[in-house]
Amino acid sequence: MSLLTVENVVAGYGSGPSILRGVDLTVEKGQVQCVIGPNGAGKSTLLKTISGLLPPREGKIIFKGKEIQGLRPDQVLQEGICFVPQERALFHNMTVRENLRMGGYIMKDRDQLEQRIDEVFDRFPILKERHNQKAGT
Repeated sequence: MSLLTVENVVAGYGSGPSILRGVDLTVEKGQVQCVIGPNGAGKSTLLKTISGLLPPREGKIIFKGKEIQGLRPDQVLQEGICFVPQERALFHNMTVRENLRMGGYIMKDRDQLEQRIDEVFDRFPILKERHNQKAGT
């Protein structure tokens, strides 16, 4: 069973034309998949559709064996998929550590959340150095 399967997905905005037309994608557990293309190719539209921010007009999205197309974004998040826009979406008046905690707000196990934050600090030492610094500085 694949971790994520996108089957024949068609999606677009409002009553406008379809941006995605019959998109197929499979991601296996432990695999890194890259979506590339020029501006306007539909990369963000695909990610928004997978994360529930944009409902597909057709097709299936299956995550861990469960169909998730049509779920609200908060429900998709509960399943374990999150869309992080490329804009600098930070809580500027909060510290780096507090921002990371906000990213894990749905995690019920607070010890596991702190462990994940420590893993982020291991990967990005500059964040550890600045963990008490306001994120907007």
